[in-house]
Amino acid sequence: MSMERVLSGAEAAVVALATEGVGYVFSLPGTTVLPVYDALQAQSALRLVVTRHEQGAAHMAEGYARAGHRPGVCMASRGPGAANMALGMHNAYAASSPVVALVGSVSTDIATRDAFEEMDLLTFYRPVTKWAVEVQRPDRVPELLQRGLRLSMLGRPRPVLVALPQDVQQQKATMQFLPAAPQVRGPRPHPDDIARAVEVLAGAKRPLILAGGGVAWSGAAGRLAELSAATGIPVIATHSRPENFPNDHPLYRGSITGSSGAAPTTVAVAAEADAVLAVGCRFSEFTTRRYTLFRNSRLVHIDIDAAELGKVYTPEVAIVADVAASVEALLGAVRKRGGPSSSDWDWEVDREQTYRRESTPAGPFPETPIHPAHLVAVTREVIDRDALIVSDAGSFRTWFDRYYRFPAGGFMGPGGGSMGFGLPAALGAKLARPERQVVCIAGDGGALMVIQELATAVQYDLRVLLVVINNDCYGNVKNHQRKSYGGRYIGVDLQNPDFAALARSFGAFGERVTKASGMKPALLRALAHKGPAVVEVAVDREKIQP
Repeated sequence: MSMERVLSGAEAAVVALATEGVGYVFSLPGTTVLPVYDALQAQSALRLVVTRHEQGAAHMAEGYARAGHRPGVCMASRGPGAANMALGMHNAYAASSPVVALVGSVSTDIATRDAFEEMDLLTFYRPVTKWAVEVQRPDRVPELLQRGLRLSMLGRPRPVLVALPQDVQQQKATMQFLPAAPQVRGPRPHPDDIARAVEVLAGAKRPLILAGGGVAWSGAAGRLAELSAATGIPVIATHSRPENFPNDHPLYRGSITGSSGAAPTTVAVAAEADAVLAVGCRFSEFTTRRYTLFRNSRLVHIDIDAAELGKVYTPEVAIVADVAASVEALLGAVRKRGGPSSSDWDWEVDREQTYRRESTPAGPFPETPIHPAHLVAVTREVIDRDALIVSDAGSFRTWFDRYYRFPAGGFMGPGGGSMGFGLPAALGAKLARPERQVVCIAGDGGALMVIQELATAVQYDLRVLLVVINNDCYGNVKNHQRKSYGGRYIGVDLQNPDFAALARSFGAFGERVTKASGMKPALLRALAHKGPAVVEVAVDREKIQP
């Protein structure tokens, strides 16, 4: 049964957000969202987090969404604000994250006249959203906003835009609200498809499970680990998604990447597989090494999004279903059947030890310059085992891809490759999971793009550790210039500030480390600090990737 109240459009938007269980709105103020700001001030169910850039607001909303498994909401004013926020929406779209953007657009009575900061928001946002809508009447605010929030979560999670003209926010009407959305379960797999999938795996000599982002989102990592153990099938995580599977599992073989970050064994297992169970996977460019891997494997592909099945490779068995339900069904079928049997798979006998050796930092390491692999080893030693690591984009992350051991759900990276994702996403994640230790790793280039969000961290007292891995260059691009352009380095070397001093100027903890022996005590001091902290680690400029 719907609920009726006479409210302004802005007040209705706030009630709709609260009804759908939204806890925070990440925003930078602007004239066309002031009615919503005013409505937020008059209630206590939602908390407004004011950021220092609209890109930061979108990344915070994504961090909140991915850590909390619920929609993250960001809000911006028309024109420049909306354009700034689009970068974060692009990243959320690529990462399949349920971010809902509220944008205040120009009033309907002056629209289409090239009014101040006017832009065609729907055309601008459609390529990076699942749905984009502008509300033309105040009484439709609850309906369309609640629909957008639910749609962001249904099926494959993805971002949504809801544009609210300024006059629609100000006008009053009789509002009808839907009750809170019930839990919607995705479709279950057909038993015949599950049986066919098991037969494909049972007939293979070198089977592989490829764990995509749908595994982590659906919460299926634990059951997938059971399936791997029951069959003896090794598991590889897709690019940038090591959190899809517990990294300390004896059958985990790493995360496949498009660069040298992947261990040789990881690449070999992927290249030699004659059957692949792809779970919640979209076969991205990097996961497939530019579409060269898995082309000759028998393929079982499970995904909630039917558009992914056959988009890159044609599966022998295609299952459009909820990932968690599908893994559960596969596990039940394997246990009932009594196989496949891992005794047939001699190729796995020595893989575990080889992979562990390749993915363990091997010293001795020099005191200076600091080796990036040594930083990974020290980080693993000092932070909580179940800490959430949020990564920015950059070549520094390949060291963590290779050498870190992430628990299931213990990592978050920018699916769209957006530099500047790390710090704001970590702040959003901390708000979703305040009980959890959150550590952001970022290169000097990406960190400086969003360093202003340290002010947000201090203002809202968000206890997040930012580790700036400083090699004084745009490392990823420099690596490409080294490999493909004869070492002609153009536009990649940087003159950086003292990040530790910069952090202290914001009111955060800040310490700079230039010697290996200083890493552990600096990190421990930062983690003990009762607020935001930054540790800058000056690493070897020549060690860009493993």
